[in-house]
Amino acid sequence: MDNPTMAFLLPPLLRSCKDVLFGNMPEIYDFHNNIFLHHLESCLEAPERVGCCFLEKREDFQMYEKYCQNKPQSESLWRQHAESLFFQVLCLSTASTINGIHFETFRGFPSAENVGGVITEF
Repeated sequence: MDNPTMAFLLPPLLRSCKDVLFGNMPEIYDFHNNIFLHHLESCLEAPERVGCCFLEKREDFQMYEKYCQNKPQSESLWRQHAESLFFQVLCLSTASTINGIHFETFRGFPSAENVGGVITEF
C-alpha cells in the first residue's frame, strides 16, 4: 500500500493482506486499459472483428482464473472491514454512475473500472 494518502486509513490487520484484498486487479486493469482496449478500438470501423480480438487475446484472459480463485477471500475481507474508514473513503472516491448505474448497486464493491486507478497506486 504505497499511496500515503490512503495507506494510513487501512486497518492494521489488512496491511499485510494486499494480495488477498485486491488480488490481481491491477494486472487486469492494466491489460484492459493498455492492451485490450486498443484492440477493441481498432474495430470501430469493422465491428465484425471484435470476436477476433477476444480470440487473439484469449491466453491473456487466463489472468481471470487467479481473480476468480481469489474472489471469495477478497469479498470476505471487504465484508469484515466494510465499516473501516479506508473502505468508506474508497467507496466515496469511486462513487459515480456508469451508464446510469450507481456502483453502490453492486453490494458496495467498487467496479474494476473505477477502482483500477486507486488500486494501481497501492
